[in-house]
Amino acid sequence: MKANRQKEILALADKFEIISYTTLAQSLGVSVMTIRRDINELVKEQKIIKEHGGVRKAIRIKPTYEKMTLFTKEKEYIAVLAANMIRPKSVLYLGAGTTVLALAKHLRNDHKHIITNSLITFNWLIENHFENVLLTGGEFYAKTGEFHGQHAERLITDFSIDYAFLATNGITDENMTTFSPTAGRLQSVVLNQSKETYLLADHSKFGNSDSYIFGKLDRLTAIITDKDISDEIKDYYGVYTEIIN
Repeated sequence: MKANRQKEILALADKFEIISYTTLAQSLGVSVMTIRRDINELVKEQKIIKEHGGVRKAIRIKPTYEKMTLFTKEKEYIAVLAANMIRPKSVLYLGAGTTVLALAKHLRNDHKHIITNSLITFNWLIENHFENVLLTGGEFYAKTGEFHGQHAERLITDFSIDYAFLATNGITDENMTTFSPTAGRLQSVVLNQSKETYLLADHSKFGNSDSYIFGKLDRLTAIITDKDISDEIKDYYGVYTEIIN
């Protein structure tokens, strides 16, 4: 009985971004206390993640070291395109992600500030003697090496950002997606604070989706992608924003 109930919890969680304990209890005809016990077991099995207001289904997030081995030529191509768009003496924001890390390695050391929520990118910049680099701090997610949460969001609102470079786990229709609400909220704050915002995404990200929508494509200045994007895909997404490749 418990096993069947937990299967139903996972099935319901798959249909909602976040589902509350009360909704689960009402849907399954059991007490909230029973749901809490089931959720605790599912959390231990890494099948469910607790969020403020309820739970969401866990998805496998590739660690950064694994992502670094994927589409390396495409990421390098995107990084060069992005770096050539930046004027000196600018305030930059570099989001987390291996394509954004590739961009960092092509930057000149002539900017007013470089802000990042990526510990990996921050460490690379410091090791290579970049100046005026700020790490947002906040809640740390070890698997991807990034910070988010209210502390990071507050720091971003203190700056007027000239260029922001964001990453995504998937682009579907007009939506940019990521793996969690907290990661997505930080990206949304950056969109509000930036004069120009570019999404760095290789061709594999188009038509894929993760669990949380953090913004619409028409909020972007452009998507910078690689040469392997098809004309059909470029035309489809070009309705929402400029596609640079």
